[in-house]
Amino acid sequence: PRPSLRGTQKICPAAVAESRVRAAFCFTGQPRLFTQRNVHMSLLQNLVSTFEADVFTFFYLTDDDSGSSKGHPAIRDDPHAVMEAIASFHPKEVHYGPFRQEIPAIPADCILSASNTSHMAVHQKEIAKWKLPWWSTWWQTWEKVRLAYLMVMDYELKHGFHFDWVVRVRPDVWFFGPMLPHCRMHDSAIHFPAGITRCLDPCVNDHLAWVPRRLAETYFNASLDIRQCHGSFMELVQEFGFFLRRRLDQAMVPVAQPALHAPYTLLRRMNGHKLHAECERYRHLPPKSQLFADGSVRTATGLA
Repeated sequence: PRPSLRGTQKICPAAVAESRVRAAFCFTGQPRLFTQRNVHMSLLQNLVSTFEADVFTFFYLTDDDSGSSKGHPAIRDDPHAVMEAIASFHPKEVHYGPFRQEIPAIPADCILSASNTSHMAVHQKEIAKWKLPWWSTWWQTWEKVRLAYLMVMDYELKHGFHFDWVVRVRPDVWFFGPMLPHCRMHDSAIHFPAGITRCLDPCVNDHLAWVPRRLAETYFNASLDIRQCHGSFMELVQEFGFFLRRRLDQAMVPVAQPALHAPYTLLRRMNGHKLHAECERYRHLPPKSQLFADGSVRTATGLA
């Protein structure tokens, strides 16, 4: 089948470029600022095109934004604007609409110790505003990732081939520089970008991941831990926020070291229509930088 897009960067050797590496890019989550032209064009130009592969794009986006976990206001763009931005990527499969998956119950035989129950209560207060079980936002995020991966597997089955890479992308990130091509990454480990708060070494975060196809099952099916009460879910209860690292460790899935220094940051809308980069997510930008329509970031002291 014809890819959605082909890489344009010319870093990989000619022999590698001619091998026709195929990559599935899965965009999951809430669109938020994805509809801004400079945002989705930064993903096209600095992430998708620079991977130097035949890229097939898949979208599982939902229209249920109620604000970020950091207290930023909800962003609800016009559905037509969302679909127009998605069309720029020539997708193979698209879901955009309500998230209707039923939040699972923790299995009755999944026993929590007294200390774990106490730890759980702390985090339940932390997200009480959602009026959902404390782990529900985590599960919804990763269930969307799993559903996008199902799209990828269905596409593979329909067309009789397997991708070489499956890349997970949040749509509300902005790349301010080109990302590395696949030939600069190990195809025997999952690659994560550095930059997230409390990032360990090797770094694991929930924004982006470059996953060799043979390692994709463990990464993309993390939401199943809730229904099946796997060990990594118990670790989630014990150390909130580190479940993915522990899941990968338990499955003996290697994580590439050092972490990729990906030139990206999350975007938020603040003070009306101004866009701000959450620069604590990327160590090389100063805090409270302002993103302008031309794609530049400025601080009080000038251009960053």
